[in-house]
Amino acid sequence: MSKPSKELLWMQKFADKRDFEKYKCDGVFAEFERALIKERQREGIDNRVQELKQRIALGGNKSALAKEYDISRQTLYSYFKT
Repeated sequence: MSKPSKELLWMQKFADKRDFEKYKCDGVFAEFERALIKERQREGIDNRVQELKQRIALGGNKSALAKEYDISRQTLYSYFKT
């Protein structure tokens, strides 16, 4: 006797197939929303890195900037490796 598929096992938990399809659709929207959040977060980090690079180019103290931005010096230096 073969094992039932994961999808079949999940479907058995729902009253009918429409509930299962709605559940799958909710998952797709959740993944999309998470991708948008990550994209916005990445943009914010990139803007912050650009600002730090400009301030250091103008003679800013790296340790003081790390404290001001509430990041470790190691994180600050990792921004300049990329």
